[in-house]
This record gives sequence, structure tokens and C-alpha cells, in this order.
Amino acid sequence: MMAAVRAEWGRTWSVRAPWVTLAAVLVTVPLVATVLANDVVHAVSTGELPPGTSTAPAEALGPAVQLGLVVLAALAMHPVTTEYATGTARLTFQAEPRRWVVLAAKTTVVTLTALLAGVATGTAATLAVRAYLGEHAAPAPDGAVAEALRAGLRTGVVLALAAILTAALAALVRHAVGTLALAAALLAGVLVLPDPVARWTPAGAAATFVAGEGAPWVLAAWAAVGFAVAVGVLERRDA
Repeated sequence: MMAAVRAEWGRTWSVRAPWVTLAAVLVTVPLVATVLANDVVHAVSTGELPPGTSTAPAEALGPAVQLGLVVLAALAMHPVTTEYATGTARLTFQAEPRRWVVLAAKTTVVTLTALLAGVATGTAATLAVRAYLGEHAAPAPDGAVAEALRAGLRTGVVLALAAILTAALAALVRHAVGTLALAAALLAGVLVLPDPVARWTPAGAAATFVAGEGAPWVLAAWAAVGFAVAVGVLERRDA
């Protein structure tokens, strides 16, 4: 298994596309969160909101992470869909007949990357939003750094679970465009559903957890079931 992970790690990062997508994730979340914080400051300055208005950084981080999840999907699907697009999947499965090992190795690479990227972006975005909001930032009882680290960990967990789900979707769909469209729908689009329904979707569960409420069990369940289904289908159909 470790040999497969090392091989997939080298293969994934030997091309430019994953690096570009990772950079997009790292930039998107803090940038969007800061823009949303600017909207609050601007609304107060123009009188749209009362002068004493304060908001928690998580209010800006949540929508920013949601957009970051869509960008992340492009990274998480890349190791799987690229092999089907180029036809190298057959060679990979000949080298490692245990297809679940191949998918698990690819998933491990993107999940570790997503976890680290999420911790970095969530922490940086929270600190940036608090600094930008200034006096309009809600108090952080245990300090701004602790608040930012908690937000970073939550963001990292959400991105990691989303990466697992996206890699599973890629193994099921095989095509990049179809995978990205489905992942975007599940990780962001379904938020248009009524809240009692949306909370049971990947997007709703991610938004709730990033906001600091509860545990990510719903998103974890989607990721686990998705991976299990992908393994089952992968073992039964042609490469």
C-alpha cells in the first residue's frame, strides 16, 4: 500500500495541473473571505448596517470554503480522471491488479493535500478576516489565534472529506467534466434546497461544521459510502 501511495504521490505532483489547482485553493478561500468581510465594513460605513454591528469571522469563512470546495474538486479528481482520459488506467491496473489499492493510494494523496491546504487556508482566512473587520469582529473568548487554529482544523477536515468523496465520484464517472459537475452540485449546489434537507447533503454538512456547529459525521458518511461504492464498481467493470 505504501509503495502505491509513493508512486501516486510522485505521479500526481510530476505535472503542472495539480500545483495550479492547489494554488487556486490556497488563494481562493482567504481572498473570498476577505471580500465578504469588506462587504460588512462597507455596509457599516454606508449606514446599511448599524455602527455597532459585529460579525464572527466564521460568517465570512463559510461561503469562502464552499467556493474552495468546488476548486478543490478539480484537484481531487485529477489523479483518477487523467488516467482514464489518457488510457493509462489499464497499465496501472496491470501493475497493481488490486484496484481498491490504486484508488486508495490516489485518495490518500489528495486527502492529505486537502487536509494541509484546508488547515492553512482556514487559519489564514480567519486571521485575515478578523484583522480586516477590526472593531466589527465579534469577540474571540479564547483569543484570535486559537479561534483561527480551530477554524483551520475544521476547514482541513471538510476539505479532506470532500477530497475522498470527489475521488470516489471520479472513479464512478471517469470523465473530468461529469465528475466536476457532480462534485460541484453535491459540495455547493444543493445548498439551494430547504435547510432541513440541505443539512443532510455534503454541502450542508460542510457549511454547518465550518460554522463551528457539531461534528462532520454526515460529510464523513457521504465520503465513506462514496468510496465503498466506488471500490465495488471499480472491481467489477472493465478499465
